[in-house]
Amino acid sequence: MSLKSLKNFRKAAGFRLTFWYSGIFFLSSLVLFGLTYFLLAFYLRENDQDVIETKLQALSILYEAGGIGDLRKDVVIEKDLKKKDPFLVRVASEKNETLFINVPSRSVEFDFRELEKIALQGGGQWVLLRAKTGRTVFEIATSELLDGNMLQVGKSSKDRERILFQFRKIFTIVIFPLLGLGFGGGIFLAVRTFRPIRHLIETVRSVFVGKLETRVRIPHTGEAF
Repeated sequence: MSLKSLKNFRKAAGFRLTFWYSGIFFLSSLVLFGLTYFLLAFYLRENDQDVIETKLQALSILYEAGGIGDLRKDVVIEKDLKKKDPFLVRVASEKNETLFINVPSRSVEFDFRELEKIALQGGGQWVLLRAKTGRTVFEIATSELLDGNMLQVGKSSKDRERILFQFRKIFTIVIFPLLGLGFGGGIFLAVRTFRPIRHLIETVRSVFVGKLETRVRIPHTGEAF
C-alpha cells in the first residue's frame, strides 16, 4: 500500500469511526431518555391510581357509615375548604343511573354523562373517560357498596401530562448540545484510535526523504523500533 493510499485510508476510516462513535452515543442517549420517560410515566400513573384508590376507600367507609347524605356533605365541605377539587365522585345505582355526582372544577372538556353508558361490572373496575379533544383522560376506580350501589372516584391525567410535557421539552432543548457533544467525542476517539497510523505515516515519510534514523514509537511504551 502506497503512502498516499494509507493516508486516504486513515481519513476514510477516521470519518467512519467518527460517524459510528457519534451515532452510538446519540442512540444510547435516546434509549436512556426513552427508558427514563417510560419509568417516569409509569411512576406518575401508579401514584395517581394509588391516590384515587385511597380516596375511594375513604369515601366508601364514609358512605357505609352515614349513607349518601354524609358523603354529599363531606364532598361539598372539602370542595369549599380547598377551593380546588381534583376528584370526580359519583354514586350510581345498580342500573348505572347517577344518584350523586361531584364534577371537578375546570373539567369542561369531559362529558360525564357518558359514564351512564358504560356498563359497570362491580368493584375493582377501572373506567377511562376521554376528553372531547386532546389526549387527557379521567381515570376512574369503582367500588361496589353494601346496598348494591356503585361508588366511583376519578382524577384527570392533566397534571401527569403536564410533567411529561416538560420532560419532553427539556430533552428537546438539550438534544442539539447532545449532538455536538457526541460528534466532538467521536472526533476525539477517532483521532486517538488512528494516532499510531498517523505516526507510522510520518515515519515512512521521513524515511522517504532520507531520515533513516527515524523509528516508529511503540504505543504505551515510548520505545522505538
